[in-house]
Amino acid sequence: MRSSRAEKWTSVSPWPLGNFHKPLSVMCQLIAIKPIASAIAASPRWCPPAANGRAFEDSALIGPFFGCSALPDVYPAQLPNVREQCFSNMTQRRSADIEASQSALRSTTGQLQEGLYQVLYGMLRHGGDTREAGAYTPSR
Repeated sequence: MRSSRAEKWTSVSPWPLGNFHKPLSVMCQLIAIKPIASAIAASPRWCPPAANGRAFEDSALIGPFFGCSALPDVYPAQLPNVREQCFSNMTQRRSADIEASQSALRSTTGQLQEGLYQVLYGMLRHGGDTREAGAYTPSR
């Protein structure tokens, strides 16, 4: 179950067709400031213990961005279905429209991956407590 704070954070619509650019850009800018990066690393929501990826997406500070995918969700849909938004009525659409949808998804997925890389690289670059906070510890 998501907390109300997590619901507010995910209401920024971090999905491939939504506006994830601003929140991710703000996160990159904040992490570029070492004291803020250290405070984020000290937060229990930076790397919470999670049993699986879904739990991490729901509880981690950056989790909603990792949940952003063009693949259909096997759980009850929380956001509009990308397939329905981009590829409905495939037999009635021109091939150029389908290729444009594919290109747009590739582009936004690349932008999201680059933003996530910048956030994680920024956290690792600061070293110290920030680096240790992101250390992977498998749960059993």
